Amino acid sequence: YTCINKIKNNACNSSGIIILSLLVINMTLNLFSKTQYDLIIKEIYFLITLSILIAASIMFKKNVIMQIFKDILEILGYTRHNIDNIFGKNELDSYFNSLTSLVIVHLLILSFIKVHFILMYGLNGSVQSQSLSSFIGFIFIATEIILSTLMINRVRLALKFNSIISY
Repeated sequence: YTCINKIKNNACNSSGIIILSLLVINMTLNLFSKTQYDLIIKEIYFLITLSILIAASIMFKKNVIMQIFKDILEILGYTRHNIDNIFGKNELDSYFNSLTSLVIVHLLILSFIKVHFILMYGLNGSVQSQSLSSFIGFIFIATEIILSTLMINRVRLALKFNSIISY
């Protein structure tokens, strides 16, 4: 979608670029890791760095999660002007900051679980941490998806209401 949007509309899709860059970084970590232990250490650094960058996006008023939501709404057929108008009127910043904080907590908990198991069990701890990390990751991702779906429905309703009033 990012490539098609660039060719068709001569516009960049920030969420696509973010997701593609995260995938490339993750694959690069996998390729350049010599051992399982090395991979786990690199993943810990990656998760902590990613959480710091997401927190910095909040401080600089460029919330990454909000940009992804705006791109999703644009994919659903709404214009960027209407989306920015709704986001400005309804003051959704606090909701997106809390959702972004949940994502940051998610990333930090996963990294701390990995650190804990490595400190407690050494190299064998990395294998044991995978199952707990997967379970906790599933819980967080399910919660984030549910909250995201509710938010998309809320914004879509506001966009429909706004288009009816302007009509």
